[in-house]
Amino acid sequence: NFTNHQTIPNAVITPVSNNGKICFFVYGRTHLIADINGWYPANTGFTPIAPERMLDTRNGIGGVTQPVGNGTETGTPLEFTVAGTHGLPSNAASIAAISLNVTVVDGQAPDEGGYVTVYPCGTRPNASNLNFTNHQTIPNAVITPVSNNGKICFFVYGRTHLIADINGWYPA
Repeated sequence: NFTNHQTIPNAVITPVSNNGKICFFVYGRTHLIADINGWYPANTGFTPIAPERMLDTRNGIGGVTQPVGNGTETGTPLEFTVAGTHGLPSNAASIAAISLNVTVVDGQAPDEGGYVTVYPCGTRPNASNLNFTNHQTIPNAVITPVSNNGKICFFVYGRTHLIADINGWYPA
């Protein structure tokens, strides 16, 4: 995601078509740079799926219709069930991790900046997957384990709408 005059990076994991191609779609107009940093052989662990929106708090996709976070470290994480949805197995024990593209939309950040941590629900790690400043819309690729009950959590330091698109998973 980008706005006028913004240069912004993001990591992407995408399936390759049967004829060896991938497609880029841009809503707007921009130059693109694509650097490859690896690949997964077929049938060796990573299961790609066509990218699909799992969560969009702006319009209720995923059942949430409000920004996430309360602006401080005391916010409640958003618990989100992934097992049994969007082509993932319903048995959570068979999913080791999922690959997502997570986007902050018009973030409200404290003076020092805000962040999003995506993790298997339970104890929140002292880490961030995505950092943002006030009014920024910014994406990042995230690979996160899934909890034993098939959930992931989104913790926001700040307050923001979130988008999460799934593009694959790793079997346990």
